[in-house]
Amino acid sequence: MKSHYFARPVIRYTIRTVSVFVLLAISSMAFAQSVTILPNGITPSQGGVPRLSYEAIMAIPSPQKGDMAYDLTFNTLRLYKKNQWVKVLTGADITNPSMIAWQVRDYFASSVNAVATDTAGNVYIAGFFNGPAYFENTVMSAAEGSAWSLFIAKYNSTGNLIWVQRAGHSPGVIQINEMVLDAAGNIYVAGLFNQNATFDATTLTNAGMTDIFLAKYNSTGNFQWVRKAGGPGEDEANDLTVADNGDIYICGSYKNNAVFGLTTLPSAGGQDMFVASYNNDGFFQWVQKGGGSGSDIARSIVVNSDGDVTVAGNFQGSATFSTKSLTSAGGYDIFMLRYSSAGALAWAKGMGGTGNDYGNDLCTNTAKELYIVGEFEGTANIANESLTSKGGSDIYVARFSNLGNSQWAFRDGGVNNDFVKSVFLGNMGSIYIAGSFVESTLIGDTELTGKGDQDILVAKYEYIYEKKFKWAQSMGNTELDRALKLTADSKMNVYSVGTFLKEVVFGEDVLSTNFSNNGFVVRLRD
Repeated sequence: MKSHYFARPVIRYTIRTVSVFVLLAISSMAFAQSVTILPNGITPSQGGVPRLSYEAIMAIPSPQKGDMAYDLTFNTLRLYKKNQWVKVLTGADITNPSMIAWQVRDYFASSVNAVATDTAGNVYIAGFFNGPAYFENTVMSAAEGSAWSLFIAKYNSTGNLIWVQRAGHSPGVIQINEMVLDAAGNIYVAGLFNQNATFDATTLTNAGMTDIFLAKYNSTGNFQWVRKAGGPGEDEANDLTVADNGDIYICGSYKNNAVFGLTTLPSAGGQDMFVASYNNDGFFQWVQKGGGSGSDIARSIVVNSDGDVTVAGNFQGSATFSTKSLTSAGGYDIFMLRYSSAGALAWAKGMGGTGNDYGNDLCTNTAKELYIVGEFEGTANIANESLTSKGGSDIYVARFSNLGNSQWAFRDGGVNNDFVKSVFLGNMGSIYIAGSFVESTLIGDTELTGKGDQDILVAKYEYIYEKKFKWAQSMGNTELDRALKLTADSKMNVYSVGTFLKEVVFGEDVLSTNFSNNGFVVRLRD
């Protein structure tokens, strides 16, 4: 029987750090003077500094050059300059983002595997937990007779919990790998389970090893429907996306035969990749497969405004995707595949070198260009660029046209292993990535020193006419700490989620666990 003992239910505490510059600046200001926010800015412009949340500062109507406010969200002084609120601290602080963090605290184990935002700036997280999980002051117990339970939680932009729902449970392993929202705010999650799994009043029967699930919840987290796919082997949904018309696409891998709707997919050997389509009521529409005798896995999927679907992953040896065949240069190579909304293959690309090369995440922009990130070893040809690792695995970022034509690629990393798991496109050519690194690394011109097995990595670049490195942040301790997903809202508040162990510092927030991994959420802001 599991103990419900829980130590230290406090989510975080704060390290107080103040720069000399801020002390000198604030000491010269008259805090006794009243401050008023008017339609034409803050008055008086000289004197006391108002203390406001980040959202309240951004909402000040018609701020004037020289206005100042203390940001209570990120604990920093801000100055209105050049049409934006900039941080006023040390040079290093101006370069690097501010951050706040919180965790899903569980005495046994938890992980935050997916994150999404809505048009109002709310943030949604999804993952799994093993024992009583603490979401601020809300405690969620695992379902009776279950080893693992799923959760979906909604927070406002300041990190305050709005609601949390149990989203499924199983006596065995059950795991959410991705979550997306549609235009109406409905929530979709996909992943795997290895014993019978229950979603609300619906129980899915496991066919053997791990099976695939796809589930829908409404905007308040209430269960709508769930679908399963798979067979006797290891089957997993790694990613999903939703088209403008509401169609849902999932991708992943299967071993042996797998059943999707009334369609049975045979395997060519090892693991094969799949991409499947459902409508927004959960009715199966089509499925396509690809692979060969090796391990062939689809890891990421995106759909553009025309309904074209692009899938990325890795393959081994020779692999056939519909009528097109790819051959690896050695080890694992990267594939990119384009399908129509009806499942017809339009093109296929293979990239890599003699080492192991992975395509981990995709995203697309309004111009329908495709961005892909992952890792490579040795020398690899990616987007017609010859990239050479500094040692171990390095990370890459590459861009292709909507038709799959190579545009550019660059590498980053140090002499040890570096990993990138997620990418997000921001404004003005900005590119955000999240992953992890081993021991130490060099990202752009920033040296990062790790503290344990793996440390969390979040970085920002800009690429308009050429690559510009902006910043890189590391977070971690002596154990395995990893960022798994990354997204941002319309105001470019960046959220990264993942898992950590023991005690990790995120800016001024310190998150800690007892003896098991916990899930984290970190919000970063330039």
